[in-house]
Amino acid sequence: MPGPHGPFYGQAPPPVRFSEGVHRLHWATGPLRTFVILAVYFVLLGLPLLLARDDDGVVLAITPETVARFLVVTIPMTGIAVGVGLWTWLALRFRVDGDDLVVETGLLRKRTRRIPLSRVQAIDVVRPLVTRLFALAEVRVELAGGEQSEIALRYLGRNTAQQLRAELLARAAGLPGHTPEAPERPLWRVSGGALFGSLVLRLPVLGTALLLLVSLVLLLLYAELGMLAVAIPALLGLVRAVIAPLVMYSAFTVATSPDGIRLRYGLLETRMQTVPRGGCRPSASWSRPCGGPSGGRGST
Repeated sequence: MPGPHGPFYGQAPPPVRFSEGVHRLHWATGPLRTFVILAVYFVLLGLPLLLARDDDGVVLAITPETVARFLVVTIPMTGIAVGVGLWTWLALRFRVDGDDLVVETGLLRKRTRRIPLSRVQAIDVVRPLVTRLFALAEVRVELAGGEQSEIALRYLGRNTAQQLRAELLARAAGLPGHTPEAPERPLWRVSGGALFGSLVLRLPVLGTALLLLVSLVLLLLYAELGMLAVAIPALLGLVRAVIAPLVMYSAFTVATSPDGIRLRYGLLETRMQTVPRGGCRPSASWSRPCGGPSGGRGST
């Protein structure tokens, strides 16, 4: 039994019921948005305010004039960034109402959007590198058809995001929202070597790599700076064709579950995607998987 002030020390907190009351994003959403705005401001405008020109060119000059100029612009900008972050956190609320996900946005002018869970195509739990440091996650709900085919809730606590995903999948399958998360069975894992080979062993990639090698050799042997016009685009092309997909789809795994097909991948930004089974609506729990003699339509 829990104590008078909540669960005992070390005991897991009770699961969140998203059909009870209205829920907000994690409180850290506001400070994160503020930090991003201030970081962009400092790179684009704040740092140049501290620069001055002398006989040696443009240098960083910490003088009363530059500091005063920096503060005159930075103090109002900080207030704006804090206001935007707070507004972002306050202006979005969500709840689960029956078989619908209800998302409310706005403070002065409120807008309510109801998303039928029967239209859900996939539910992703995305964890960018920065948010992983704060145990946060983003929940993305992809819908079938319509102009606005994606709902993004950024950011929620990691456990809260997983609980929301589990409840949405359960309700999309016709089960009660408090149904525990469905078990899964690992099906396939793509090794790093196989992924790297599939990206590299393509004629366009091999041709670009050869072009980069030749341009670098000519650059080193003949000091022909014009080869940079060939080497740099080739290098950027290889980064886009090989490095970016390698980072994005690293540790790619596939698992099957009664609530659908689960995909996990990503190195810097991890993503767990669940694609619900079409036409699969268990009657009581995940204990009886869809398909087969008792589950209606067979599945593969």
